[in-house]
Amino acid sequence: MKIQRIDARPEPDFERGHLSNAVSLAPDAVLIWAERELPTKIVPLQVYGTQNGDERALATKTELEKLGFINVELLPFGWIDRPAEEKTEVGPARWEILGCGG
Repeated sequence: MKIQRIDARPEPDFERGHLSNAVSLAPDAVLIWAERELPTKIVPLQVYGTQNGDERALATKTELEKLGFINVELLPFGWIDRPAEEKTEVGPARWEILGCGG
């Protein structure tokens, strides 16, 4: 099963650059995204924010766990302190909530 990465930073930060295979997702959008996009509660999820221990990343992880996801990991780094070997992408590739987003 492929790991899904979740970028909990604000969307403009995500568009300037994000880890590969990541979607932009704010803590308050977790429920809608999870119901539509995740087939099972055991899918491996990795959450990150701006830096290690980021408040938004922690909140997103907590929301996923409240929904019953059992394989949620907070990455031990964030965007600004990511390892050099991490592949990154730039652009607006993101999950659009209810058709919003540009």
